[in-house]
Amino acid sequence: MSRQQPRRQVAQGGADGANDESRLVLGQLGPEAGETRYAAPFFDNVSDYNGFSMASGAIMNIAGNNLGFNGYTAAVAVVNKAINGITAANSLSITVTVTGPLNTTVVLEGYRTRYTPREP
Repeated sequence: MSRQQPRRQVAQGGADGANDESRLVLGQLGPEAGETRYAAPFFDNVSDYNGFSMASGAIMNIAGNNLGFNGYTAAVAVVNKAINGITAANSLSITVTVTGPLNTTVVLEGYRTRYTPREP
């Protein structure tokens, strides 16, 4: 006789969770009221980083510790952008720009698409 496992409840994340990115309104990206990177309530999805930046001398890890990278700045931009047949409403383009000494700039771009966890 097999015993059925209870369904696991997830407090945040996944479809219909607190950080379900499908709840986002097209073009309205950025943190929800009160969310920050360093104190509760924390950023809870990729789109919250839209507009996030760190100034020279203030590059910090997630715990808020200054890493001592003087002369460097970092900025994040998140936009809805269609990719390979996935509509803009279901895809985010994330661009991280880091500028260092002598105005050396490195730009990284990645994508996040909407997902829905599989039902057990």
